[in-house]
Amino acid sequence: MKLCTSPHWCYNYQITQDGGFKCDHDWSMTVYYNNPYKTHVLRETSDRSGVGIMTQHLLMINFFPSLPDNSYSNRNEIIFVIDRSGSMSGSNIHSARTTLLLFLKSLPQGCYFNIVSFGSHFEALFPNGSLQYTEGTLKEAVKLQETMKADMGGTEILNPLKSIYSNPPKPEYSRQILLISDGSVFNVSQVTELVARNSCDTRVFSVGIGHGASTSLIHGVARAGRGRYEMVVDQDKLQHKVMGLVRSMLQDSVQGVSVTCRVEPATNVSLVPKAPPVIFAGQHLILYARVTPDTKVCEITVKGSTESGGEVKASVDEDNIVLVHDEEMSLHRLAARAQINQWKLHGDDDVGDDMVALSVASSVVSPRTAFIGVDQESRHIQPYDEMCDMEQQDSSYLLSRPRGYLSVSVGGRSSSGSRGSPTLKGVGRLAFGTSAGPLTGTSPQSRRNRFALEESSAMVPMQCEMQCPMPTLFYEKKVTTGDVKELRKCKRSLKSSYVVKNLASVDVDGMDGGGSSGVLKIVELQRFDGSWSLDDAATISGVPLDKLKAANTAKSESVFGTAVVLAVLEKHYNDDRDQWILLATKAGQYITNAGHDKHTLLTLAHSLINDAHSNPHTH
Repeated sequence: MKLCTSPHWCYNYQITQDGGFKCDHDWSMTVYYNNPYKTHVLRETSDRSGVGIMTQHLLMINFFPSLPDNSYSNRNEIIFVIDRSGSMSGSNIHSARTTLLLFLKSLPQGCYFNIVSFGSHFEALFPNGSLQYTEGTLKEAVKLQETMKADMGGTEILNPLKSIYSNPPKPEYSRQILLISDGSVFNVSQVTELVARNSCDTRVFSVGIGHGASTSLIHGVARAGRGRYEMVVDQDKLQHKVMGLVRSMLQDSVQGVSVTCRVEPATNVSLVPKAPPVIFAGQHLILYARVTPDTKVCEITVKGSTESGGEVKASVDEDNIVLVHDEEMSLHRLAARAQINQWKLHGDDDVGDDMVALSVASSVVSPRTAFIGVDQESRHIQPYDEMCDMEQQDSSYLLSRPRGYLSVSVGGRSSSGSRGSPTLKGVGRLAFGTSAGPLTGTSPQSRRNRFALEESSAMVPMQCEMQCPMPTLFYEKKVTTGDVKELRKCKRSLKSSYVVKNLASVDVDGMDGGGSSGVLKIVELQRFDGSWSLDDAATISGVPLDKLKAANTAKSESVFGTAVVLAVLEKHYNDDRDQWILLATKAGQYITNAGHDKHTLLTLAHSLINDAHSNPHTH
């Protein structure tokens, strides 16, 4: 196995194992990065035989801003837009209802919110616009959440968004939209253009559910709306993904990001993309810069400011810039993809020629180009289905067969705006997989084409861009019996971009009635202000009510009951922390506002819970 242990060199290490391992199941290894959140810069060398961007050196800047975990704001207007079309029936709508409940209970007092359901038509919980989050509006929202069904026909997202944008944002409030959908729409470009036009005052976050969700829609609206997106296949991960987005929506963000490069001799450094995006909590920023091969990069500084007025800054000097030689020119192609995405986002009509030139030079597909596979031995253009069938029969086919790409310009617009016919632009050699990066799965199905042609290229009856499998570090692990906690730990350790078939089919969380189902029971009992009653705390914790009353040192029973429930979450549901962390923040604020020290009460609550569980016969 090859492991990188230095920023400049790679060494080969041999890993051995003692005799305790039995070869009756797959062996897996988890590799942890050393200091993964340190800002770092890679410099990839150029291709002397290339053209355009490939002839320059490429800097890849990785910036990981650190933001306080408790930097939540109630100066937000949040609109939950949920797909209730027929395809959402079954587990999808059930997971969406559960997620909506978590969302509603996590909102801070003082914010504004609304819920918009859509299918063939749309309905808003508050037709005249968002209302302030109060006990009354929360009850209305929970009533809708309990009765929500997938009964609204097809999928039409444009009109609901138009309706939302027709109302101006609340003064001095940041408007955020959270979209959840499992389908696709025919007018992706119209939707993304609408979102982009309103991105100055409204951010959009999106979640795609299942294999049928449109990646162009989910990715497109998030990029256009300066937000984040998630694609969720496993239903049990929906709550985790959505609540992660909600945390980003409510937390501080880094804005006004600028990059300064000190180079010798002094020259212009082209940033790709030109306008750095907003960085949200839990995210990192990747930027690219083009420099000539003879340019010496002395220092790179990235800085920005938070919404609360703080400054975020990081610098990398010459000694810490890592030089990379890659025959596949991966960083150059990632930079080309970033530039193409920015052009698509802004919809500039005068960049068509530049987009085609960049796409052909870098072998990265764009809305105006496409790649089709060519058998280099017979010069036969192989049909997509035939290639997939051969791949399924022999997974080594993609790695062993010689191949190339034929670059074709498609869907180009004439001066009048009408679409032109596909025209040949040139032939280029490129190994499969370099134009879009490594695969996200190891099964034959998951290695099939993931990237359908863009909407502007939909007239081309061929989708042939293939990707080759990469070496797998995480393997399928058979799960049959064993301790439930260990199974949960195993499930978390195998979270990766690779498919874990056997483990995914095991309902680990439901084996002992714990996991998310237990968290949801606690969520349902939380009150509007973030508190729990002492009676509910006794039920949740298993500590007798009379003992809780006797140990209570707080001014009110609700304050102490809230501390007890927080202790239960920390002790028994730490694996689901990303689901309840906002609830806990809200509850902690309730305790603090009541004039108590949260840490002191939590320490007492933990002691009572531990005593109750270690001496059950005394109660």
